[in-house]
Amino acid sequence: MNTKKVVKNTGIILTGEIAGKLLSLILIIVISRFLGVEGFGAFSFAMGFAGLFLIFSDMGIDNYLRREIARHEKQINKYVSNALNIKIMLSMGTIVLTLIIAVLLGYRDQMLLLVLLAILTIMG
Repeated sequence: MNTKKVVKNTGIILTGEIAGKLLSLILIIVISRFLGVEGFGAFSFAMGFAGLFLIFSDMGIDNYLRREIARHEKQINKYVSNALNIKIMLSMGTIVLTLIIAVLLGYRDQMLLLVLLAILTIMG
């Protein structure tokens, strides 16, 4: 294995992770100031509620995809295409499931909209 390539790839991933965390921090600060205490509470609840259902939109497909691509590099198009189709179906099902459970729990109007926006944002 090429050590330089591993170090370079690790650096790129680390830089991306740090940048993502910093942008998330800045976004949370801006959102909290814009929404105020009550609005940010509702936003935080919607994000947490939507986050509970994220496991259903992946079901380990990313790990499977990495493993199979490493084993069979020549079939990458087939694996990526199949994984994308499955993830799209799972994501749509997760959105519907999240909204159904929110309705069954008695959430209405603005909270349902916030939950929908949160699940779309998280999956985005």
